[in-house]
Amino acid sequence: MKKNQALYFIAICPPEPILSEIKALKMDLYRRYHTRTALRSPAHITLYMPFRWNEKEEQKLSKHLEDFFSQYQSFEIVLNGFDCFRPKVLFIKPEENLFLSKIHKDLVFHLQEELAINSYSKEKRAYNPHMTLANRDLQANAFEEAWKSLSKQTYHNIFMADKGSLLKYNSRTWEPAYNYELLK
Repeated sequence: MKKNQALYFIAICPPEPILSEIKALKMDLYRRYHTRTALRSPAHITLYMPFRWNEKEEQKLSKHLEDFFSQYQSFEIVLNGFDCFRPKVLFIKPEENLFLSKIHKDLVFHLQEELAINSYSKEKRAYNPHMTLANRDLQANAFEEAWKSLSKQTYHNIFMADKGSLLKYNSRTWEPAYNYELLK
């Protein structure tokens, strides 16, 4: 990593008690299948994937994000069931949500145009919002067993997405560095 560069990503994090419920699901998968990577971040739906930014200019980034999020109305997110990206990712899936898709698309454009952050290619990359429960450290031989068990379960919850979060990597975990209120 370049000097003074920190690693960030932007997401929507659910409120309590959903945050704790999802952590408990991650812990169960950790105990059964030794998947710890997903425990390094709070439950979230990624709006902009990890990128590097000069830590000395963190306030500039934060101000841009505050201005960006202040233009959007709060919206409801419905979490409905489990799904997977084979062969390693298990997640809770939100129902299709036009507000979530729009804010993601607008954020990608804003960061590219205003701050020259280009983690996403110019090509159309499909946006698949999800809340990860297990990912890259879920061993292939455990994936089918874990997915078979999880796919028989149900999960349903609803929350208001009323803030965006800038998460920062501290060399071990991702922590919310700033939260930005959406319009009520």
